[in-house]
Amino acid sequence: MLLGEIGEFGLIARIREIVARQRGDVVLGIDDDTAAVRVGSEVLLLTTDALIENVHFRFDYFEPAEVGWRLMAANLSDVAAMGGTPLFALVALALPKTIPVEHVEGIYAGAVDLADRFGVAIIGGDTTGSPRDGFLSLTLVARAPDGCFARRDRARPGDVLAVTGHLGGAQAGLNVLLGRGELDSASFPAVVERHKRPWPRVDEGKFLVHEMGVDCVIDVSDGLASEVGHLCRLSGTGARVEAERVPLHPETVRVAEHLSEDPLDYALHGGEDFELLFCVPAERWDALAAAWRERFETPLTRVGQIADPAEGLTLVSPDGTQALTPRGWDHFRHES
Repeated sequence: MLLGEIGEFGLIARIREIVARQRGDVVLGIDDDTAAVRVGSEVLLLTTDALIENVHFRFDYFEPAEVGWRLMAANLSDVAAMGGTPLFALVALALPKTIPVEHVEGIYAGAVDLADRFGVAIIGGDTTGSPRDGFLSLTLVARAPDGCFARRDRARPGDVLAVTGHLGGAQAGLNVLLGRGELDSASFPAVVERHKRPWPRVDEGKFLVHEMGVDCVIDVSDGLASEVGHLCRLSGTGARVEAERVPLHPETVRVAEHLSEDPLDYALHGGEDFELLFCVPAERWDALAAAWRERFETPLTRVGQIADPAEGLTLVSPDGTQALTPRGWDHFRHES
């Protein structure tokens, strides 16, 4: 059997079976945004993410510092979804000998720039050679204050589904950077920035988990449809997403219209927006939304509701109701 036949999540399921062990100090393992382990009286959160040249980025439209920033942001977003406090990072690089030294310095400068904003120290890692493209991996260690963190498996029928910020901007920005339809980066600065320098919602995650008691959160890295699917699969529920409520930035809409595409598809399936999707009991939504508005300028939008498992995943629009089918990126079922 080939990887292309089982896909990324099929592979993860098989790995889970191989590595599963009964250990009392492992609080949470594979299947969430980060792993959680107990060390003495502390609960630590650990996550890792990788960027591959010509898969996740290209140096013809990314500055080296933007690559480093994005690598750090992807990991910080995982910690944000748990409500964690990021602490330390390790960076591993596999690079071709033809890469300019200034590129490597720029990558680290970009990573440090974002790390400093959240109190993260880069404390080590590894460097090695690559025969062709660059490979960058970052491992982030965080703390779960008072041992409290959010998970993906706590959605309950009747819960409100809500999301921070706007969705679909990263996909719109990528379309601009790739020059599709002769789109000009200068005309779409917001979505280009969203793709190159996403802002991880670390402070917002802490607020939701530790001040508002939200216990079911996931970061939107694979598209809204996929993330709703993850929450429901692990929680044993269904969900309804209201198409007209999904928050889209005006630039995202303009890019999609220029390309004769549906901006909603960018939000549902584009991914890499690194916003937070979470569930909260309906009776607590109004108070949470009011407290959010007092604290943050970032929009917060109710996009749907958790449903009974028999209902499955549905997308509700003025045209009717249809199945909400995840079509996010799968590394082993897409061409690089």
